[in-house]
Amino acid sequence: MARAGDRRITRNRAEMAVIGAAAGLALWLFVDVLPDALDDQRLLLVLATLILGGFGVLLALGGPERIGRAALGALSIALPAAGLIWLASLRYPQAHDLMKHGHGAVALGAILFIATPFAAAGCAERGGWRRYPLLFDAAWMIVVRYVAAVLFTALFWAVLMLSDQLLHLVGITIIADFIDLDPVPYVLSGLLLGLAIQVVHEMRAYVSPFVIHRLLRLMLPVLLPVVALFLAAIPFRGLDGLFGGLSPAATLMGVALAAVTLISTATDRDDASAAQSDVIRDAGRLMALMLPVLAGLAVFAVWRRVDQYGWTPDRLAAGLAAVFLLAYGVAYAGAVLRGAGWMARIRGANRWMAMAVVVAAGLWLTPVIDATRISAQSQLARIESGGLEPREMALWELAQLWGHAGQAALDRVAASAEAEGDASLTRAVAQARETRSRYGFEQATRETGSDEMAETVSATLTLMPGARTVPIEALDRVPGFLLSEWARACDTEIGDGRPGCVAVTGPFHPGIGEEHGFMLLHMGADRLQVQGIVLRDGVLSRTGGAQDMSGDLDSGAQVRGSAGAIIGAALDGRFEIVPAGLRALRIGDMELIPDN
Repeated sequence: MARAGDRRITRNRAEMAVIGAAAGLALWLFVDVLPDALDDQRLLLVLATLILGGFGVLLALGGPERIGRAALGALSIALPAAGLIWLASLRYPQAHDLMKHGHGAVALGAILFIATPFAAAGCAERGGWRRYPLLFDAAWMIVVRYVAAVLFTALFWAVLMLSDQLLHLVGITIIADFIDLDPVPYVLSGLLLGLAIQVVHEMRAYVSPFVIHRLLRLMLPVLLPVVALFLAAIPFRGLDGLFGGLSPAATLMGVALAAVTLISTATDRDDASAAQSDVIRDAGRLMALMLPVLAGLAVFAVWRRVDQYGWTPDRLAAGLAAVFLLAYGVAYAGAVLRGAGWMARIRGANRWMAMAVVVAAGLWLTPVIDATRISAQSQLARIESGGLEPREMALWELAQLWGHAGQAALDRVAASAEAEGDASLTRAVAQARETRSRYGFEQATRETGSDEMAETVSATLTLMPGARTVPIEALDRVPGFLLSEWARACDTEIGDGRPGCVAVTGPFHPGIGEEHGFMLLHMGADRLQVQGIVLRDGVLSRTGGAQDMSGDLDSGAQVRGSAGAIIGAALDGRFEIVPAGLRALRIGDMELIPDN
């Protein structure tokens, strides 16, 4: 009998080790091989969800259940999840954008993580997914098994690396050579993970969530006075200064989620296992009554942000999470207010809320809750309402993050800007399409001629010779700090009322097609500043400084007492371009050459 038991244990361990190794091999294929071998990236994403997600669920179910039954349970979750991922990926030109931008991965994780305990309870007995004690035990044991297995795998690798270093001291590289083989780290890690999950299951009488529950319950009396003090301070503090962004909402939701978790551990799987201490029970009841207020404030914080700046996928996800926490709070408070049996009612609410979260995560991946479409329409409405500068619009997000819906909204913005002759918005839309990083777009919109400073410079700056105007498009590459300097100079008048800025270009570099030259700026108090410029493909930019061969102006410095006269002479055309080794700009007694 003992020998049969040993054979069964060995067989179960071998099965889970093989499943783990297969999962590791699949991960290696999807990370290192298939992305280059498979052209259809949408198919690759669906297969990765089906196979990798299925292996993840199978490892969670495979300890307590026979492999065949566990495989059916895993397939019942992974197959619908893969279909939903395929549907959601259609929102994007590139399928991988669904996962790259995070929300699809979060929704998929919620489906897999929360649905797995229902599958485990259903495998344990017919209709077991309806029984809260089975769900509670399955969920916590899955967490414990995975955490313990991951720790064991990490410890194994630490020992293996130390062993490799030890053998390196005597010139033996067998371990390094082995793990350098491409699939080995993946396969070995998966094998160890599967084996460890099975061993932890065998030791379930000793390795259980029991201690975790008892320790978490002790946090309830600690968190309760903090939440009570916070809520008591609100009438005196007010709400105006409380919600400046999503960070307060995230804090409120984090505390509310912690409260839900602590209350759930206090109520446990049934009354017999629930907290027996009156202190903890009373703390759980009071926390349940305060939870709706806490979650309601989180909803209000998100709504304030949305009211100010419109919907984005992040705000939509935050709003949905806040609404779910509010639903938890209402259910918990209602359970307590109804009197005796409140813990059993909270357990029932937990089961229904868990199913609701899975449904909501699934709907997030369908057109019912298309975050990109909702966000694009919201931001388009804000833009069309008017009163926003291009840098205040979600143009980059529409172009780069929100898939087909974002592109469609951006097309409408571009068409409207072109119809209205809004050049700055047209350029900003083009920059949003071309710039791959948000930082780059912010820099482009902040540091180019798409604001009032560029309009000032374009309207007042004269480009000599020929008294040419400077189109606003020519200022696209001028950094913001420099544009501000030019705008201030152009706002300054010289003695005859003309603007205190002028640009002079010409063939200062023979054989070079671009026009080089100088920007002459009136800096106030009759001080002149000279900057080297170049006009390349119709775009103006700074290049180097200038040197005065007469010695009055150092490179990058200013000269006093002649700004008005020199700028006036340049505006009148009283200058000439003369040879000076390099050709020089002569204005009065001053001769300027580019200093690069």
